[in-house]
Amino acid sequence: MAWLSNYSYRKSITLSRASGAVTNYQMKLLVGESSGATGEDVDCGGLCLSTFNDIRFTKSDGTTLLDYWIESISGTTPNQLATIWIEFDSIGTSATTFYMYYGKADATAVSNGANTFIAFDDFERGVDGDTIGGDWTEEVAHVHISTEKKYSGTRSVKITGAASPPTAKLPVTASENIAVQMRIYKETLAAIAPISGPGNGSKRPIISIDASENVTYYDGSYGSAGNITADTWQLLELCNYNYSTGTFDVYVNNSLTKAGATMYSDSLYNNAIRVQTSDTSGTNDFWFDNVIVRNWFATEPAWGAWGTQEDEGSEIIEAAEATDEMVGILMIESTSESASASDLMESLLLVDSISESAEVSDIFGNEKTAYGPTVESAEVTDLMDALHLVDYIAESAVASDSMEAAELIRKRIRFPNLQGKHLSLKFESSTDGSFALYYLRHKMFKTRELTSDQKHPNTQGSHIGIKLSNSGSDAFTLMYVSEKMQLVTT
Repeated sequence: MAWLSNYSYRKSITLSRASGAVTNYQMKLLVGESSGATGEDVDCGGLCLSTFNDIRFTKSDGTTLLDYWIESISGTTPNQLATIWIEFDSIGTSATTFYMYYGKADATAVSNGANTFIAFDDFERGVDGDTIGGDWTEEVAHVHISTEKKYSGTRSVKITGAASPPTAKLPVTASENIAVQMRIYKETLAAIAPISGPGNGSKRPIISIDASENVTYYDGSYGSAGNITADTWQLLELCNYNYSTGTFDVYVNNSLTKAGATMYSDSLYNNAIRVQTSDTSGTNDFWFDNVIVRNWFATEPAWGAWGTQEDEGSEIIEAAEATDEMVGILMIESTSESASASDLMESLLLVDSISESAEVSDIFGNEKTAYGPTVESAEVTDLMDALHLVDYIAESAVASDSMEAAELIRKRIRFPNLQGKHLSLKFESSTDGSFALYYLRHKMFKTRELTSDQKHPNTQGSHIGIKLSNSGSDAFTLMYVSEKMQLVTT
């Protein structure tokens, strides 16, 4: 699986929908800076930036980026909580995998609400007192950019109370598969109509909040749809539009407060939403921020389980193919065995064990060892760089073909001066008790010195370390036959 360039960590997640695929669907995710973040859906284990600027989301290929928007960051580091909306390109009825990446110290912010939603405005423009602007039309003054209050960022929109209620509208195409939401801040005694529409030319939803903070819907008369708290930011959302039945649902602070509220029949605000104050005293104001129009279906996609954290080095980086003579192993003919990357190399030496090795299909020169002639032998003239599949491998490599347990028995491998160095051998036991060399690398974590002719117990799947030491420039020949292994100076 490909990896997003220069990122250290990622976690996978699946999404699915019970019936029918959806495209460009926005989902909200609570991401913790660490596991100490209260309410998090997933956390970064303290390995992301405190600004969350390094958060990225990709499709199942691991590299195609998805649009997202960070709505807010709350709490204190290292236990902050980020509210993030992600636009998923396609979610089917079977589990679709996506990835969240983090861990890049020089990452810059790419959070973008306009790219993420059908319609979006956080009003981060202009100076205090500017007319609302953007895609909005101020129908009745004054609906202005304000730095006095904000839910997030630095600005919101202020609507001042007046005898002629100030009004602004935003183009939004009427659809039964959208949700409209905004943050509102209402002063005590203010009466407002924070959301009206979008209308479809014959019906439109109307929501009002009176001076006592009661949320009502209007269909010719007022019906109860919950209540809010004054003088603090509140979240209001309308969804489940049904223009045939003339109904919609009302959510206040993420709780359903009225299902099946009825619409008002008129032709106003066709394909548009309206925001208005109803306070005619001129003394009470309200603010709104973070207006979002997103895709919505009654059956929303469901989150699956998050995968464990993956490190960059644990994944396949790229494939490598051996197309020339193996360096040091000096085959009579070149091999074209391919290799897939799954182990990280350090200085062209494998850090982790490899699960497979390349099968040598060409015979080697007929050389003799202390145990007599053998049809397969190899002479190593330098360190075995990544099993010498290619002359140079920038990425790690694992040979795709398995090695038979009896193939590399009775070899002679000659090394240069390795004074004080460690070599690691991994053996795999065959049914007759003989051993096959599985891999050889320059570094290992656990070593023990071997003596000449030392017999080994069953070491299938384990590592045996050999420490070579000598004086001068003498080289060594490592001999291994059946259950015996010798170190022989030459």
